[in-house]
Amino acid sequence: MKIGSERINFLHTIIVLLEERGSVLANIIRIIFALVTFAFATYVFITESSHLAPFMLTSLGFMLLASGSHELKKGRNANAVASFVTSAFVLTVAILTI
Repeated sequence: MKIGSERINFLHTIIVLLEERGSVLANIIRIIFALVTFAFATYVFITESSHLAPFMLTSLGFMLLASGSHELKKGRNANAVASFVTSAFVLTVAILTI
């Protein structure tokens, strides 16, 4: 399961960066993942081809993960839990569709 461990390491790296650098980096990461998700969604919508959908879901999952971390830092635990649960679901679907 080399691929799974690489994803877990990437996920751990993002969480550590969000914790160390503060909300500015968290906002930048959220914006980057939002733009990537939007770009994938636009391409899939225009071309009516779904072969990039798993990548779109992966970037959406990471965006939700970053949002959950940001919400947790702000003390909004209910929003953080909702973001983390949704992120886990979206990433599971993305992994299963690859």
